[in-house]
Amino acid sequence: MRSILRLGFVSSFIPKKCGIATFSRDLMNGISDNFPSNQMVVAAAENDNESYIYPESVIAILKTNDLDSYRRRLQNLIS
Repeated sequence: MRSILRLGFVSSFIPKKCGIATFSRDLMNGISDNFPSNQMVVAAAENDNESYIYPESVIAILKTNDLDSYRRRLQNLIS
């Protein structure tokens, strides 16, 4: 019997037009295609001047210039 994993990614993410955002989406899709029972979530990193409407897999938004936003949001996610 295989365990179900919950995987978390901290990355820029679509709809941002960025190679890392596209890679992250494609990586998640590849994992999902091969291991459909796993759950995947994203903490999306964005600049202060950015604001996107993300898919539901994005459960947190992190501001890249605010280290405390990483600490607060990620601590809440793993608690």
